[in-house]
Amino acid sequence: MALFFWLAVESLSAYSRSRLKLRVGLGDPIVSNRFLLIGLYGALAAVTYPTYLWMYIMYERHGIWSDPLSVFTGILEVLSLAALWTSFAAPAFYRRWIAKAQAKSQLRVGLRPELLRRIAAPFWNRAQRGLAVGL
Repeated sequence: MALFFWLAVESLSAYSRSRLKLRVGLGDPIVSNRFLLIGLYGALAAVTYPTYLWMYIMYERHGIWSDPLSVFTGILEVLSLAALWTSFAAPAFYRRWIAKAQAKSQLRVGLRPELLRRIAAPFWNRAQRGLAVGL
């Protein structure tokens, strides 16, 4: 369960970094969206498996399955698998939709010097102090 939580945290942090790169035109919108989908899968799976555990505990104690909990777990499972499937095998219409949305946002944002300075400032400060520059 902790591994799914770790997957969610790392993927969503990579997604936030890739969104900054996209704003200046240095990334691929499909790859950025895949980070989001994998993070969503990790978060949903991190909630799903403890729910399964709770269902089995309830069954052992009372001898019946909890119908609301079964429905909740099923919904979580379907959503997590949909996110995982879409991240690795996205249909063509979904990829076009993501690319079109990114093209519209780049038209709105453009490459502004103040945005580039804000993004590059942490890396520039680290480089001046002699630390390794990492993305």
